Amino acid sequence: DAALFLRIAQALGIQCRYLGDEPISLVTGIYNKVMAQELPAEGIECVIIPRRTWNGTAISASILRRKLKNGDWTDLKYLVPETTLAFLRSEEAEAVLKSIRLAKDVEH
Repeated sequence: DAALFLRIAQALGIQCRYLGDEPISLVTGIYNKVMAQELPAEGIECVIIPRRTWNGTAISASILRRKLKNGDWTDLKYLVPETTLAFLRSEEAEAVLKSIRLAKDVEH
């Protein structure tokens, strides 16, 4: 992925790549570490943005899916932007919510 991004960056004149901090997923954490080593070596700055937290815990899609699966809507306003919350409460989201409710494992 680093090699592919470098080709794209060179073609488009990209000088900086932003990555989200990953304190939960080991694989994504390793990905970030590799990118942070490889990109600067090729003259591209790599900035890792700290993940948002809530109540001392990193906010993740797994946490959100778990709350949706359990029907726990109380904390969602702290975990997602207003636009996302509005979508999740809309009729359009019903198929997505049904899929999450039926899923055996929503944490990955």
